[in-house]
Amino acid sequence: MTLALRTRAYLGITLLALLYLLWKGLFGGLFGLFSPRQTTSDLADVGSEFRRVELETQRIDLPFLDLNTLRSPHWNIAGDVVIDNYNYVALTSDKPHQAGLLFNKNSFDAESFEMELTFHIHAASKLSADGMAIWLTEKPSSIGEVFGARSNFNGLGIFIDTFRNGPTGHFPYVSAQFSRGGSEYNKDDDGLSTQLGGCTAKSLLNPNSGKTKMKLLYLKNGYLSVQFNYNPDEFDNWHKCFTIYDVDLPRTRYLGFSAETGELSESVELLGNTVHALFESDQDVYIDSPDQVERYAEKAVEEPQDVPTDSRNKHQRRRKSARRMKLTEDRVQQRARARRLEKYGDPDATFVRRCWSKFMKAVKITVALAFLACFGWVVRLVLKTRRQKRRSTRSTGILS
Repeated sequence: MTLALRTRAYLGITLLALLYLLWKGLFGGLFGLFSPRQTTSDLADVGSEFRRVELETQRIDLPFLDLNTLRSPHWNIAGDVVIDNYNYVALTSDKPHQAGLLFNKNSFDAESFEMELTFHIHAASKLSADGMAIWLTEKPSSIGEVFGARSNFNGLGIFIDTFRNGPTGHFPYVSAQFSRGGSEYNKDDDGLSTQLGGCTAKSLLNPNSGKTKMKLLYLKNGYLSVQFNYNPDEFDNWHKCFTIYDVDLPRTRYLGFSAETGELSESVELLGNTVHALFESDQDVYIDSPDQVERYAEKAVEEPQDVPTDSRNKHQRRRKSARRMKLTEDRVQQRARARRLEKYGDPDATFVRRCWSKFMKAVKITVALAFLACFGWVVRLVLKTRRQKRRSTRSTGILS
């Protein structure tokens, strides 16, 4: 093979190698961005891990009273409750020595469920009292001495205490109290000696957004968690209060809400409530893993509810649907950022930035290979030149 042919072959092989690496590093990676697994991952398996079934009798929705009978079809009302049918149900107003109670007429026995309550605690004075309670008890309560309900109860009470009676603690304070009917809540130490769990939640009083959301999750294995969103307009801004792992609720329980004021006062208003039973997908088996719920919270898009005939509620439903869509969009973006951070080391590695990064990487590889090729070519020429000089020297010596 002549020198010219060998040179052409060498250059051709080098060029092919460079083209292959350029294609593989740049275009192969870009096409991989559109693989079906990646483009559909945000929409796949939505709600596939379990299903949520709303317990409609436990709902608090506006208008609270039936417009024909002016009664609540599912709730018993006692005490100083004030109802603004299109705005709120006030368990107490900002007046001294009030007590209000709301207990459902219907029990429920869902072994795993999630409750989401929207409420508002506010007062004109910097000092206010006493707070509210959420009840899950074996029987409905009557007006009593513990946040407006009876202290001798069988079941669970979540107490939102806005005034410190004991020597320690920062308030408002949220605590979980469980009773089999024998123990009573001790106001003198704000129940700290009998609580299962609790947290300080200063933002519960006079929130800037004018409302607070509370999410309670209970699973059949005894798992209980409570978290709050102090600014529900931010959708996914939840703060965990406490988690307990061995709460044994009564098999059948009644949901209730109560509140009271003393010398100091505050308004406690309920704005809405929903309860959903949680089942494994396509089965009548209650879930028992909080991980399933967390994954669902990241993926699920709630189905739109039946639209009521009242025009005001239609507007509220449309706003809720828009919020759900915004929440879903935010969650998808958060997951995408987390995936990009894990895969690319940069949460803001958008498609354009990834293309540019891959392009620059391919250019660097091409330049490096071209440099190596040129360096090899130069070395080969130097060696070849030296061999020719040695041969020329030998030939000249023989002739002489």
